[in-house]
Amino acid sequence: MERIRNADRRRFTPTLAALATTTAILTGLAPPVAHAQFGGAPASYTFRVVDQNGRPLDGSMVRIEGTTGDMNTPATVDLVAGPQLVTIEPAVLGAMLPDGALRPSGANGLSRNEFLFLNPGGGDVVIVWRTADVAIGVVDQDGAAIAGARWGFAGDGAMYAPGMLTLPLTDESAHVGMGGPSLAGWVFDVRAAFDGAPVDLVRSEAREALDGLTALDFEWRQTACTMGVVDAIGNPIRGATWAMLGHTFGAGDAIALPTTDEALYGNLAGTLTSGFTVHLFTNSSFGSGDVMFEADASGLLSPDFADVNGGAFGLRCGITAFPPLTTGSLAVSVTADGAAFAGAQVSVVDANNASSTQVTGAGGFFELGNMPQGPLALTLTVPAGYHAVDPASASLATSIVAGEMRSVAFAMAADVVEPPPPPPIVNNPESYNYWRREVTSALRGSGRRDENPQDMAAIFPQAIFSGFAQHATDPVRVEGVTQLDPDGTGPKDARGLTLADMDATLDPGGNNALHQAKRELLVVLLNVVSGRLSLNLVVDASGRTLAEEIRRIAVMINDGLPANDAIARTEAEHINSGKAGQRIPVRTVQPHVEDVAEEFGAGTLDAIALATLPAAGSLRIAFTLAEAQRVTLDVYDASGRRQTRLYAGDAPAGTTELTWNAGGRRGVYFARLVSLQGVKTAKLVAAR
Repeated sequence: MERIRNADRRRFTPTLAALATTTAILTGLAPPVAHAQFGGAPASYTFRVVDQNGRPLDGSMVRIEGTTGDMNTPATVDLVAGPQLVTIEPAVLGAMLPDGALRPSGANGLSRNEFLFLNPGGGDVVIVWRTADVAIGVVDQDGAAIAGARWGFAGDGAMYAPGMLTLPLTDESAHVGMGGPSLAGWVFDVRAAFDGAPVDLVRSEAREALDGLTALDFEWRQTACTMGVVDAIGNPIRGATWAMLGHTFGAGDAIALPTTDEALYGNLAGTLTSGFTVHLFTNSSFGSGDVMFEADASGLLSPDFADVNGGAFGLRCGITAFPPLTTGSLAVSVTADGAAFAGAQVSVVDANNASSTQVTGAGGFFELGNMPQGPLALTLTVPAGYHAVDPASASLATSIVAGEMRSVAFAMAADVVEPPPPPPIVNNPESYNYWRREVTSALRGSGRRDENPQDMAAIFPQAIFSGFAQHATDPVRVEGVTQLDPDGTGPKDARGLTLADMDATLDPGGNNALHQAKRELLVVLLNVVSGRLSLNLVVDASGRTLAEEIRRIAVMINDGLPANDAIARTEAEHINSGKAGQRIPVRTVQPHVEDVAEEFGAGTLDAIALATLPAAGSLRIAFTLAEAQRVTLDVYDASGRRQTRLYAGDAPAGTTELTWNAGGRRGVYFARLVSLQGVKTAKLVAAR
């Protein structure tokens, strides 16, 4: 531009007298030659730039060389009449531009110099720059408009939506003396789009604005197809998805990816020039991962396959949506005494009322595929020598869900040939001082303790609540002891004891007989659920069992008679002191309530398996659990004295084996297993 200005200055160097006899090179305010004057007082002139149709190109730049700086039109300035050298840079008009007009900067620049003669008296100075009304668009290789694509002048940001522009011509034949970088055409930036929104992928292109130009379309080649995730051999994967640029797609979804091929567009810029970061969910054992794909000019994606956690996966065009699933799968397992049972027959009736009989294999199970969605009925044929446990009816109903695996299980147990031995009679109670100390230690989380804190906080209180407060035929209900409407005045929250409840009951303070009776009753119950007292222990000369005596004590506590409170306290203390069987020989009676194993739901436990080892006096004791839980395992002699505690704590599901040496003492012993579900006992015989 500076070169052009200098040339114009050299060209227009005649004297002012000679210039006064010439007309203005471009029409300004040109009075008759006879009235032309130079000098005089300055007058106000307003410079305007218009196109050939008279439309103002407001925002254009004019500069009176040697007199003013750059001025945006319309621009008013005081000047002395006479010749002036004016530089003009035209503006572009468009509704999408800021304030409707823009004078491109950066890589663009278009200007020309004009020598004007300013007539005296001031007025408008109108300068014409020819324009073309051009429809700007961004299209794909087929000429279809790309939603969300943007354009802009290079260096000004590609942020404008397509639309109509009034574009100054860059054709040198339109105006003599034009110059600037845009003389070879306006330089545009074009921004690609994805899923209707612009993305950070930009290229540049120079285009001439010629007289008669009506449309200016910028192409951005795209890969447009229905796409899906494929495995290492190119097969589409049902349920696989991919996510990119904030959008998630599945098999058969239509997608249009702008090319990132620099072999086609060598001046690509932006964060996506290396391709698209894609998060693949493979719906396989390889899981998910982030990979990079480029959209080639050929319409393909590269690489063909990308690594996801050691597996090869790709994105392919031409994938159609999978048809909806209408079938699912079925897996059936059968166990007997916790072990897989081979050869079990199960009849299956599906949603189409089709029936079949299936047989479990060596692993105790079978699977069926392509099962119609809907209800399903299964029946186990229980073999001789076994009985169904879960479900007890050996029949169950379920349903098949399309695309999912439905798993069901049958459990059996071998029929018991001999009844289990009676539980041992145990009479090794602890006093209230012992239990008060254990509760205090569990409550505070510190101090000396012999009992497991979990037993104190959960297992023992729940056993008291389940076995006594909620007994189906003869419930024990005492405030602070079993916590279930003990006084009959109205419903109370049915709950087990807390450590705080037991602490308050075990340490009531003072000599109140009622409080002491409750304390001793709670001690009795703790001795029972911890395995220190048997409910069928005879406690007095009348032959009353401990199970009966507990209910008798509870009645005396709840009847409101102070005299009975003292009796209840004395009898409970007698039991807790270990004297329950001394005056009358300990013997088993027929109680009117269930024995301890029944009261605590022992039927929910697996049986204890026992065997005698060849070593003299040694016994192997094995117990089997259906699921992991906290247990205690004690050994008692025939008189009810505990010999040892073999196990206390969390035990795993399955079989646990322990060995106990009787120390050379022959005789009958009893193993006693206590868990959340209840109590199991088994007889042991130790021989020399």
